[in-house]
Amino acid sequence: MVSSMFIKVTCLVVACLILGIPLANAGELCDKVRMAFIPTCFPYLRNGGPSVPIPCCNALKDINEEIPDTDQRIEACKCMQFVITITPGAELPDRAIALPTNCGIDFPFEISPWVECDRAVKMG
Repeated sequence: MVSSMFIKVTCLVVACLILGIPLANAGELCDKVRMAFIPTCFPYLRNGGPSVPIPCCNALKDINEEIPDTDQRIEACKCMQFVITITPGAELPDRAIALPTNCGIDFPFEISPWVECDRAVKMG
């Protein structure tokens, strides 16, 4: 039986290829963001739960530490925006937007498919 994580990763790769954004050409920072965010936060974003899992909050804290300057924040914002845009789930946007608050993190941008990253990031 194929694992659900394999299916999720395969869907992400196919979506990137279809949209003309191959994973191989993605920036190093975006790779770090995806690898931290997808496995730890997406199960919660898709399925919900009583609270945000600790590994997801830790991933957001790690991402926050990796993006001290404005250009890095914009890149991370665009990366997260792309990732959540291609992920199906009716409750995904509302849960994604609430992640930093629910984790008690002062995140430099809203995690949303609609955020304008070039304007919305807090200057670093």
